[in-house]
Amino acid sequence: MLPQDQIDELKSLYPGLSLIKEAGIEYLLIPNLVLPTGCVPEKLNALLCPTPRDGYTSRLFFAQQVKGPHQLNWNANGVRIGEQNVTLKTLEQLTKRLKCKMSDIFE
Repeated sequence: MLPQDQIDELKSLYPGLSLIKEAGIEYLLIPNLVLPTGCVPEKLNALLCPTPRDGYTSRLFFAQQVKGPHQLNWNANGVRIGEQNVTLKTLEQLTKRLKCKMSDIFE
C-alpha cells in the first residue's frame, strides 16, 4: 500500500477517497475523477491499485468504458473489483423502461 503521506495527498485532491480491499489487495476508490477534455464520460469513479498487477507497477481501473479523442489503452475488460455496478441512474433507467416504480423492484 502507499505510504500514509501519499494517501493524505490524494485525499486532499479527492476528498471522497476511500480504501477497498478485495482478495487481499488494497485499492483506493477515487470518486468523480475528472478525465481530460474530450473524454466521455467527463468524470467517473476509478480504482487505483498502487501495487504491481497484470505486469504493470500500478493500475487505474475505471467504472465505465472511456472514449477519448485519441484511441488509448485505458479500458480493462472483464475486471470486477468492489462491485459498483448498479447506480441510482441505472435503476431509474430500468424502471422507466419496465414502466414500473422503484419500489416494485425491491418487493
